[in-house]
Amino acid sequence: MLMSDSRTDTSISDNDENTVLHVALKLGHYNLIKMMLPRAKDLTRQDASGCSVIIEAIKNQLEDLALDMLQACPSLVHTATHDLVTPLHLAAERGMTHLTKQLLIAGAQVDATDATGLTPSLYCAKNDSVLECLAMIEDIMMIADTSVDEQQQQPHVKGNKISSRISS
Repeated sequence: MLMSDSRTDTSISDNDENTVLHVALKLGHYNLIKMMLPRAKDLTRQDASGCSVIIEAIKNQLEDLALDMLQACPSLVHTATHDLVTPLHLAAERGMTHLTKQLLIAGAQVDATDATGLTPSLYCAKNDSVLECLAMIEDIMMIADTSVDEQQQQPHVKGNKISSRISS
């Protein structure tokens, strides 16, 4: 049972690994979610289908709520479903240009591939904002340093160039 109380423990889950926030999202209680975000313990938790709450918000076209979640927990940028679909894949696919930009600023991996080998750039082709989303992703790829972190095997991004290149 959901309680409209800011003291609700957001870490408890049901048999399908749905946290209180997952359930609130599925039931459409968006104001309750916004109220609980500042004290949510682990927004990166996945339900049984592999979805974090930001993934569910994006799937449901709730860009503002996804932005609030990203602000509350920047590490959500690195979450992925069991099929390796990231928030950037979905935001690009759905033409959510502001969310796409914020995910890129937060450090989303532009070269992340889903289980079928598709990158966020290829997901862009599925929407009307393809050119804008693709331009932002390509800007990040162009400023990526060619050196590779030996521990993480991921490209480095140079300084503040991300925010200055895509902030317009």
